[in-house]
Amino acid sequence: MTATAPADGSAWEPPPGAGPYRPGACVETGTGAVTCDRPHHFEIMASGDLPADLRAAYPPPVGPLRPGCTVALTRYLGSVDAEASRLEALIMFPTRDGWTAGERWYACLVADRGPDSGWVHRTGNLGGALVGGLGAFQRCLVGEPITDPEGVVDCDQPHRSEAVPGVLVLGGPTDPPPPDFQRLLIDRVLPHCDAAVATYLGGGRPGVRSGGLGPLAGNWAAGVRTAVCYAVADTPTSGVMGR
Repeated sequence: MTATAPADGSAWEPPPGAGPYRPGACVETGTGAVTCDRPHHFEIMASGDLPADLRAAYPPPVGPLRPGCTVALTRYLGSVDAEASRLEALIMFPTRDGWTAGERWYACLVADRGPDSGWVHRTGNLGGALVGGLGAFQRCLVGEPITDPEGVVDCDQPHRSEAVPGVLVLGGPTDPPPPDFQRLLIDRVLPHCDAAVATYLGGGRPGVRSGGLGPLAGNWAAGVRTAVCYAVADTPTSGVMGR
């Protein structure tokens, strides 16, 4: 896998996969695979065999799988700005019974985060959903990204923060952590987000400032290598602020 969407903006065509689920399949909690025209919470983006060093103990540690599933999110949705959307990557592996029976697969899932941190019931497929931009999947927050990163609401509801196009890639899946995360924020993330938010707003706007949500040491180790920029309003607004 690579860390960029196809040059022509098309959706990723994933490899065949492994285990009981294939890319493009839809999954419902408590039911398993369902046809995608039925309401479901999850969609498979990629699947594969667990690496040999993750096959010993149950449950397997998912941290080493997160970078690949983050890449799958970008590729499957067709946009480098996938992490500025409400669509999030999750990881699934066999049940304990399946593990006992010898199953050693994993799958990368995508789900739509709704209000109150719940997952949205959807119909249809999400492959290529962001090729034309964030659209209805843009991530809006009731509060500020640093203090309330999970406070997701629909953008037509009162909110103060909007994720904007321009997700900044800070490192590859195998890159070591930077020596100083505070310096990384000051030197790279904040200037980038100032520019991204200005572009999004069409210039400066009174009562709206830029903000950036980047990785810290703990989530860098968990595979988070990007920073997401936000337009942050002093007071709640309804509808998107960007042009």
